[in-house]
Amino acid sequence: MGAEDFACFCQKWPAGMVRLGCHDPAQGFQHGLHSPYFEMDERVLGVGVRLSGHTLVRYLEKKNTANN
Repeated sequence: MGAEDFACFCQKWPAGMVRLGCHDPAQGFQHGLHSPYFEMDERVLGVGVRLSGHTLVRYLEKKNTANN
C-alpha cells in the first residue's frame, strides 16, 4: 500500500524509491516484515543513511550546475 501512496507522490514531484535488504544473510529468512518477531539487521541503517546523503548531495550539485 505504501508503494501506491508513493506513486501518487511521484506524479507531482520527481522521486525515486530504493529498497534496502534488512535481514542478516548469515541467519537467513526467519520472519516477515510485518511479523511481531521480525528483527531488522540494523547495520543496514548506515547503508541507507550514506545512500540518502550521497543522493542528496549529487542532486544538489546537479541542480546548482543547472542554475549557473
